[in-house]
Amino acid sequence: CMMHQTEPISAKGHKELVKPRMLALGEEETRPYMSLNCYALGWNVENYHGETVINHGGATNGFRCNMMYLPRLKFGIVVFGNCNTAYTPNEKTSWALVDELLWIPLEKRYDWDAAGKEDLAKEHLETVEELYPNLPEVRIPLALPLETYAGEYTHAGYGTMVVECQDGKLQVDATDRTWRFKMSLEHVSGEFFMAEKFDVDNHYKDRIRAQFRLGADGTPRSLGVE
Repeated sequence: CMMHQTEPISAKGHKELVKPRMLALGEEETRPYMSLNCYALGWNVENYHGETVINHGGATNGFRCNMMYLPRLKFGIVVFGNCNTAYTPNEKTSWALVDELLWIPLEKRYDWDAAGKEDLAKEHLETVEELYPNLPEVRIPLALPLETYAGEYTHAGYGTMVVECQDGKLQVDATDRTWRFKMSLEHVSGEFFMAEKFDVDNHYKDRIRAQFRLGADGTPRSLGVE
């Protein structure tokens, strides 16, 4: 439908869907041989070696997908991966097919393997030192006893997280929502913590930063989770 601009979308609708609206700037948007990423209506629009490429990915727990097409050549690709880290191989597969289609010389192709390793290294920080590279030599103790940080923390977009103090750690059971997870908070320094987040549905573990903030009355008022 998108490639051939067919119904049920009108000709004007098709034109509007892929009209660039804004620049999506980031480290990954400065790849060699590729223009800046322009965002349209639900589609990314890029120029690669002079060819327009329209694409977008999608994700949910344990699943990643990537869809793209080259409108001039009427060539489309859809790639699915059934794990949280499938984004990189999905991208590599898609763009490798584009490289083959366009007969791009090897020396002018983007190194997706190197980029993938770099992205994974940034995304999956494991140790306290990786999460907090500027920690003081002498860690700062908590301002309050650990159990004081237990309570309910609410955000309009993310709902309520109930923090409980169990077995000497702060624990969160967030299995009451669509993307279910459990989380334990380990003190690092000051009001900063390392949170180990466990996705119940796909058994994916991640370590991320977390921070409590105290109010003027000296009691915990908010919790930030990366």
